[in-house]
Amino acid sequence: MIIGIDGPAGTGKTTIAKLFEEKYNIKYINTGAMYRALAYKCLQNGIEKDNEEKILEVLKDTKIEYVKKSVDGKILTSIILDGKDITEEIHRVDIAPIASDISKIVKVREYMVDLQRKIANEYVKSGEDVLLEGRDICTVVFPDADLKIYLDADTKIRAERRLEELKQRGISQGLNLEQIIESIEKRDETDKNKTVGALKRTENQKYIDTTNRNIDDVITEILEEVERIRKC
Repeated sequence: MIIGIDGPAGTGKTTIAKLFEEKYNIKYINTGAMYRALAYKCLQNGIEKDNEEKILEVLKDTKIEYVKKSVDGKILTSIILDGKDITEEIHRVDIAPIASDISKIVKVREYMVDLQRKIANEYVKSGEDVLLEGRDICTVVFPDADLKIYLDADTKIRAERRLEELKQRGISQGLNLEQIIESIEKRDETDKNKTVGALKRTENQKYIDTTNRNIDDVITEILEEVERIRKC
């Protein structure tokens, strides 16, 4: 089964996907991490986010992998860039806006979408379920996914969650809630107005508002949808 989860930042997509991976042995592909990895590499090499030619040159010589690791008895996914684990680095505050801008480059998106499909299809061929989360999973990457979900939440709540996540990672860098809200609103605007791979909610997606709900409730609802589809 292929499960696609779309939605703006801070709605719980990554948290939910990780729990599905840990508890239900469903393979997880964080598509946004690919763009963050490329953004990180560009930043490390002093390449400006609007230098499309240089970005595409870097992309040709870039290897992004998802590697499963056992941490405290849990199987977690690490993001490997050119042989280096950058799982923590790509969550820095300065990476997200660069990744959002880079993801607007059509050739970058085409490359990443091909890679996402390749990885997911390899899991499916080996008899495993796979969950992908991002912005355009159900509209571009896998429009025929078995289960399509759109997560949403109030902007302030999303910002509070993001700020708490950064604090837990020790990378909040003195940011306050107002700054996070502004960053999220700008990113939403960018994501919704991309020429290719824009964030869109479609009629055939299961809509879930996570504003006033805990993670367990949302996972239960998604599991019910999974079981419903399996019985069809």
